[in-house]
Amino acid sequence: SYLTPIRQLRAVGVEIRGLAHITGGGVIDNLPRIVPEGLGATIQLGTWSIPPIFTLIQGLADIATHELYRVFNMGLGMLVIIPPHQRSLVPHLNQVGAIVTAHSGVQLEGPK
Repeated sequence: SYLTPIRQLRAVGVEIRGLAHITGGGVIDNLPRIVPEGLGATIQLGTWSIPPIFTLIQGLADIATHELYRVFNMGLGMLVIIPPHQRSLVPHLNQVGAIVTAHSGVQLEGPK
């Protein structure tokens, strides 16, 4: 359950602006559901450890990186959107991306 970590965020005063439980549909299909209209999101590849099963699946099935992120959570079970100025309140959380005005949808950035 993600209830305890969410309560911990609220206890230190973090304003949670969005939560995405990444299940079927993967990162690329689930994250836009919580991003405000007219905005997009970037995901910085290489900012977290991807479970080895996904590398195995990609290699055995010859699946493109974008497709992996469209179908699977890639080890990101819950994404939380918070205001940038509150980042210092939760140094234990891994920042994997950002909300942006440059595009809509989700863009993968960094080494693929």
